Order: sequence, then structure tokens, then C-alpha cells
Amino acid sequence: MESVSSRHEGDLRGSLRTFDPSQAVTVEVAIDPDLADTPAVQHTAWMLINLLARGEGIVDRIQLHCPAKTEVQPRVVPFGVATTFATRLVEAGSSVGVVPVSDDIGPVDRVIVIGRRHPTRSIEATDLVALGAGWWGGITFGTSSAPAGLMSVDVARSEPFGPYIAACLAAADVFLRIRDPRRIDATVGRHGWNAWTAHSEPAPSQLGPVVNNVALDSVGLAGVGAVGAAWMHTIWATPSVTGRVMAVDADKEGVSTSNLNRGLLFRREDLGHEKAATAAAAAAGGVDWTPVQGRFEDQHPRPSLLISAVDTNTARDALQATYPAQTLSASTEDLRAEVSVAGTPGIGACLRCFNPPERVVSDAELRDRARQADPSLAQGLAWAIGTDFADIQRRLTTPGCDAISDRMLAQLRNHYGDDAAPARFAVGFASAMAGVLLAVETLRLYIDPSSRPTGATARTTFQFHRPDSPHNSTRPYLRDLGCPKCAPGSAALAPWHTKHENWSSSAPSLR
Repeated sequence: MESVSSRHEGDLRGSLRTFDPSQAVTVEVAIDPDLADTPAVQHTAWMLINLLARGEGIVDRIQLHCPAKTEVQPRVVPFGVATTFATRLVEAGSSVGVVPVSDDIGPVDRVIVIGRRHPTRSIEATDLVALGAGWWGGITFGTSSAPAGLMSVDVARSEPFGPYIAACLAAADVFLRIRDPRRIDATVGRHGWNAWTAHSEPAPSQLGPVVNNVALDSVGLAGVGAVGAAWMHTIWATPSVTGRVMAVDADKEGVSTSNLNRGLLFRREDLGHEKAATAAAAAAGGVDWTPVQGRFEDQHPRPSLLISAVDTNTARDALQATYPAQTLSASTEDLRAEVSVAGTPGIGACLRCFNPPERVVSDAELRDRARQADPSLAQGLAWAIGTDFADIQRRLTTPGCDAISDRMLAQLRNHYGDDAAPARFAVGFASAMAGVLLAVETLRLYIDPSSRPTGATARTTFQFHRPDSPHNSTRPYLRDLGCPKCAPGSAALAPWHTKHENWSSSAPSLR
């Protein structure tokens, strides 16, 4: 039966320790009392609690240590109604409905400071310090003084990018110190990432430009799953960003239990509701969202700027067949987040390049796979559909054409996927990072499009196994020579190129 932890229980082909909920830790999130009212600290604290609150089997309980009378800043916490920051964090974190969040003070396993000092402890008595501002975010652990780089961070900056990156790094450290046997148990170290320069920076070289009066125009988001919801959350939290955005999702099941481990705008009370409408309601304000239940390729007129956050190659193939004027895309793979900015048509990689569509399996193959699976799968199907174990076993052997058989096959297709493979590993901090970097590249198009090279697609990757790796960077990405969607001489290439050129020439007028 599906659980919140289903998608992060895997061992990544033996590279992670076996998932063991008995190893779950209690985490204290302590907020610097001198900085608790600043945008940077509030963004960092909320995103960290949002991520930890979804860590079923990893985090047992979250304990908040925060000044009681600090007021919550606007567009920081999308859930709850409390006006004080501490109460709002507990209210919003608890509403996720997975890991308990409270302001009780008691024994803890991990202590994470948001800011430069702990409210009552010495800094060396903490495990981790996290803070971000502007476009940079980082973590430091095992230090006896204010972490290098954090003293110079302008915590008055209101962009959420750096704070969210710091939160992702901190949440990853909590996860990996439990699951990754290769994790270095050093007592000193620091990691940071600058989303503007797309490089690892333990201390910020710059905080990037201030986002000011960006109006998103003719923008469509395809896929409001984990990455798409993180993109919406980040855009919503960025001040002075307005406009109209179509948010499209075709998942007929809506928000599922396993979505709660990484869907930043989804809570337990949202189960079964349409993803696009749920995310749009949570991120109301600033951008005018138009939620749509359906496929992006079926919408007319289609927006010129496509934000692709779909999670199957079949969906990417269908999106590329619409040949949007400009495409940004993001995805995750295991513990890696990846974002691509499409280059010139016919030169840069398109959505279909290196992404062959999954094969669609037959109903008979789904039933055969389920018959060979552990009996707990059939038991879970019976519970979910409202029938008994024997009935499910009969239907797995003898095809039926009634409503119960249809619902059983829909559950199996959702469980195995259209390529008849188990659901892929997915964890909240990787999905959040992908969504944040996707928002960064979206706003970069309006602020400084010349910062990305023309011609080849620009692909940015970030691997949480090695946050300081030189491979975490932006590199050019040429088209797949065997891709049928962007082959030289294809009938679609010339009109697609024209659409791209027209959008590029008119884009400066949007800024």
C-alpha cells in the first residue's frame, strides 16, 4: 500500500543504506533571534521545515526554537493564518500531516541553526548552520564561530532562491547522514551554491541581481507534480513578480499519498484533489494562476514560454511536438536536480533529445506483473478499491470489463508506470532544488537573457551526493543526432525556428 515514504525508501541500487524508520531523528530548527524578522531567515526556516515535515521514516519529530513575537513576513509561508512567525511555522508544518512539528523544548538528535547564532546554545554545540540570501545559499557545520560567508550575507534581501537552496542542502544532510554510508562524518565543512553563477561557492562571491517588477507573460507550466509545485512556490515567494501563468496537469488521480514526500504545496487534506488547482490556491497572490486539468498540448492558445516539469519521456515527446517558442525544463534523477534552457532550434537539445518515450504496456502485462508480485500488492489493491483479496486475485487471472477491473488496472498503471517499472526514487530536497533552479532560469530570461549562451542548450546540474563537485555547473548541451523531433530538414524546424526568433526579439520588451 502506498505511503508517504514510498518514493524515498529505495536504496539506489545499493548505494544507500536500507530504509529503516527506527533510525529517524528528532531535529531542532533554531532561528537566530537577532535575524528572525528578516526575509532571508524566514524563507530559509520555512522551506527547511516544509522539507523536513515530509521526511517520513527519516525525521521523527521537528522541534522549533523561535522568538515568540516575531511577525511573519508576507509571501513566506503559504499555509496557515497565524501572524506570528513561530506559530505560523508550527501551524503550516503540522498541516502537511506527516511529521509532527511543535515548539516543545526537549532532547533532539540534530540541531540546525537558521542565521548566525543559536538562541541559547553556543554555535559549536549545534550540528549545522544554514542561511541563504539573494541567489546564494549554503550550510556550515562543526564551527566554533559565525560561519565564513554568513556574516556578509545581506539578510534583508527578499528573494527566496538562496534561502531555499540552503534549506535543500540542510535537508539533504539530514537524509544522507542516515541513508548514505559514504557520507563523510567530518566535523568541519561547508557547502554553498550560487544560482546566479551556477557554481559551488562555500561563501558567496555575489548575491546576484535584485528581482524588480517582472511580469510573466504568455507562460505555461506543464506538470504540477513535485518539480512544478516547487517552481510555483518559488515564483509565488519572489517579490514583485506578477503576470498570468497557465498551470496544467493531466494526472487524473490528483494529489496522492506519495506526493506528500516532496510536493511543497500539497498537504494531507489535499489528497485526491486536482494538482494544478490545489497548487494555485496555495500560491495565490502575485501571479494570476490559471489551473487546468488536462494536457498542455491540448490547450489553445498555447503560451509562448513553456515551463516543462513533466516526469515521463512520453510527456516530453508530446510537449516537443507543440514546438513552443522557448522552453525551460527541469527534472530529477535519484539525488540529482537538472534544469535545461533550450537553445537555438536544430542546434540545442530539445525536450525529446536523449529521452525516448517509454513503451506503453498492455493490460495483460500489468496483470501478469501483479500476479508475480508480493501478495501485499494484491492486498493493497483490494483495500484501495474496496473489495477483497480473493476478488483481486480472480481479476488478475481473468480479465473483466467492469468498473472494479478498470479501477484495478488504473491502480496498477499508476503503481508500475507505463514502462512497467516500479515508481522511481524521489526525495523532497532534490525536487525542490530542481523547481528552484527552474524558477531561477525563468526569471533570468526576463532579467538578463544574455547570461546564457545562444546556440546550444544550457544544462545546469546539481548532485547532492557531491555538493562541492565541479560537475555541478552549467554546460552546453547539443541536440541528439538521432532525435526525430528536431532533425535537420524536418518540416517543423523552419516554423519552429521562426517562432523562437520572434520570441527572442520581443522578449526584451517584457522586462
